[in-house]
Amino acid sequence: FDCEQIDFSHYSFNNTLAVFRNIPKHVVLILLLAGCARLLFALAFVDLGSRLYWEYGEIARNILSGRGYSLWYFVGDEPQFLYNPAVTPFPSAYMSPGYVAFLLPFMLIGQDMVRNIALIFAQTILSLLSMLLLYRFTAKCFSERAATITLVLAGFLPDFIYATVSFTPTVLFHCCVAALMIVLSAEGVIPVRRRIVLLSFLLVALCYLRFEMLLFAGFVLLVWATEGRWKDAVAVIAMVIVLLSPWVIRSSLALGEFVPTGTGFGLNLFRGNNPDEIGSWRPDGIPQKIAALPRDRSFELSLSRMYVTEAISYIRQQPGRVLRDFPVKLYQLWIYSPVGNRAPLVSQVTSWLLLIPFVVGLFSTLSWQKYKYLYLFLLFSTFIGLIFFSLARHQTMMRIAVLPFAAAGVEAVWLRVRKKGDRCWVLGAKK
Repeated sequence: FDCEQIDFSHYSFNNTLAVFRNIPKHVVLILLLAGCARLLFALAFVDLGSRLYWEYGEIARNILSGRGYSLWYFVGDEPQFLYNPAVTPFPSAYMSPGYVAFLLPFMLIGQDMVRNIALIFAQTILSLLSMLLLYRFTAKCFSERAATITLVLAGFLPDFIYATVSFTPTVLFHCCVAALMIVLSAEGVIPVRRRIVLLSFLLVALCYLRFEMLLFAGFVLLVWATEGRWKDAVAVIAMVIVLLSPWVIRSSLALGEFVPTGTGFGLNLFRGNNPDEIGSWRPDGIPQKIAALPRDRSFELSLSRMYVTEAISYIRQQPGRVLRDFPVKLYQLWIYSPVGNRAPLVSQVTSWLLLIPFVVGLFSTLSWQKYKYLYLFLLFSTFIGLIFFSLARHQTMMRIAVLPFAAAGVEAVWLRVRKKGDRCWVLGAKK
């Protein structure tokens, strides 16, 4: 890895926060403006009295009420997940527990408005931290100018601002991915054992935010294996298994069967491969099949198996349509997903404006050795989007790896334009 490295060679507790030292004034200014933009957006567009934190918040409420990590229950033949103190919900492994754990202390705040203000403020701080980490990574592995452009993009792109006020794991995910890229890029700089520990903790943190990140971990370890780094790969695998085991043991005991990660695989596979449309929840016939499932602690496992069966049946019956949906899924991941998108025009315009410099930057900086982990992350995100489906926030999550290349593309165009301008000036002076 031949780009300038972040110096961890004298790492100790006293310089753990070295990333915050010697921050250029223009970076501080951009961070402050980005923070203000997020808070102003929250004041203008967010319902600060809302009690909805999606499934994460309902699980947190069940935990605090003594029902444990639980979610679903039935009202008649309809499955429900909104917190209801009068029912006993089924044990759950449907949502990754990372963001639920993040929400829990905030859910202790009784006033909805105070809770939401505290949450948005905390997520704003995390968003600014992810920007700073991304800036440090880009400055070391691309250039200082590209890092500044990346900082501006991350600070003021609409979906990055919206992510701060969205009660989802997006900003936590960005922080962990940016930190992971810094550690991955420090090969030969951080002592091997320390680096393996840091990588393992970051990979597990990401898995607790999105179970799919196990696949990305597999991509990384596969590359290490092809490079002959078997010992490092085995060490990381062992640590990841150990750190994930508490969740696996808890879920397996609670649901009555072995649960390696979560129970959302079937639904996500079906939403990406069903006879209705990409992202559809419940086409004709599905509500009746859900109502017929056993209503016991293994409900989520039965639900997932039912969805897997339906998805595989559809794939076998309609292989041509499945293949024709691939370009649509690519478009929904990279340009615009109608699923959960509240600003379609803004989303599409932003995506096209970002995609063009991204392509320029990707090809102008081609280097497997330098940027293989960014490539792997983009490959992983695209693969997940093709097999399952993409929400608007999935696109935002992926963009943490898109921004450095887009910034490099803007820089490449600027340098070429400036070079031509200088040449024209010289020729004009000679005349």
